[in-house]
Amino acid sequence: MTEQEFWKLIDGSRKKGNGDLDEQSEQLRQALSKLTSAELVAFDHALTRLQFQAYTWELWGAAYLINGGCSDDGFDYFTNWLIAQGEQVYREALKSPDSLVTVAQPDDEHEFEELSYLAHELYEEQNDDDIPESGLRRPGSPAGDDWDFDDDNEMSQRYPKLWAKFSDA
Repeated sequence: MTEQEFWKLIDGSRKKGNGDLDEQSEQLRQALSKLTSAELVAFDHALTRLQFQAYTWELWGAAYLINGGCSDDGFDYFTNWLIAQGEQVYREALKSPDSLVTVAQPDDEHEFEELSYLAHELYEEQNDDDIPESGLRRPGSPAGDDWDFDDDNEMSQRYPKLWAKFSDA
């Protein structure tokens, strides 16, 4: 599966989900259920690569601001949410996390845990076995420089648009 094919599946489910993550999850499950075992493995490996590309302090800071805090697992689920927004949003956010101001809305869900499990569950149904691991390993820490996410001045300078929309300041 090419990355283009991966994004086509994501975009199709996003459009059919019409902004509802539960519906998007169901739409993606339906699309993935038509794939072969090898295609499910390829989908999962593509997802893993994209998750690792997004493993940066800059995006974690944006997730922290948008979600009012962000644990390790919470960041993984946020990254899934980001991927579920489609390739254009994902690529823009990698360049400038503040660009998420156009898609993230207060009081909306900005985590999509289920995305991590869909291909695994379907593969197991088809094969009565766990999906093969990708062999990819997440770096020991996010890319970039760490800083204190509770520093209002730092956050407002790094994410002026998100700060205006999501901060309580």
